[in-house]
Amino acid sequence: MYHAYALCVNGWALAASGETEKGLTQIAQGVESYGRGNSRLILLTLQGDVQLVIGKPEAALASVAAGLKAVEKMGGAPLEAELYRLRGEALLAGAGTVSAAETAMQQGIEVACRQNALSWELRAATSLAQLWHQNGRTDKAEKLLSSVFNRFSEGFETADLMTARTLIDNFRNSLSGDRGRCVEFGVFPSKSRLSPFALLAAARRDAVLSVRTTARHYDNKTGAPTKPEPTVDSPKFLKLNSRSVIRPHRF
Repeated sequence: MYHAYALCVNGWALAASGETEKGLTQIAQGVESYGRGNSRLILLTLQGDVQLVIGKPEAALASVAAGLKAVEKMGGAPLEAELYRLRGEALLAGAGTVSAAETAMQQGIEVACRQNALSWELRAATSLAQLWHQNGRTDKAEKLLSSVFNRFSEGFETADLMTARTLIDNFRNSLSGDRGRCVEFGVFPSKSRLSPFALLAAARRDAVLSVRTTARHYDNKTGAPTKPEPTVDSPKFLKLNSRSVIRPHRF
């Protein structure tokens, strides 16, 4: 069991490093050898994530479907919301319709809310907000993403929150007619869709930074906040540096 899990995690890391086909092959081996255990849905999520990024939405949809079937048998699982989000991304990438993709993303948000899983809710809301923006519903997209973002009190330098912050700025600039101030993520496809695989990789890479950020915000002895937490309206919130995947872009 542990060998199979290690194969999948290592395969996912290989894919994150650019060796996508080799990584996907290793993940498939791990999923096959793992069998039907409760953690199978985690491995299927990794597999679907990689399949989606390398342009295999139908295969990703099959992996996600298998994962959701496992969730159903278990009566719920922590990754359920993310599986619905990935289902939506796969449908949007060519394996289904825009309407079906929207429904899947909304299901992801509903599951995350039911589980009080704010981080998974943010990821699903980010995907859905981008979909709405591309379909001319920018005002609705901004309100959705802002409402989720503003409920966070820490982790503002992690990839998911930086992505949400930038998208909110983009939406507001678009609504005000100031498109010249919009930015686009360099890892995004041509329509600026969220790349879930790249975002997952960045989120895990920045996990330590999130812990350090939290430590700076609270007194070590009393636990009281040492300075106000940033919100979606905080100026100069997003720091761009040489490691950032964000670049200026006019559209």
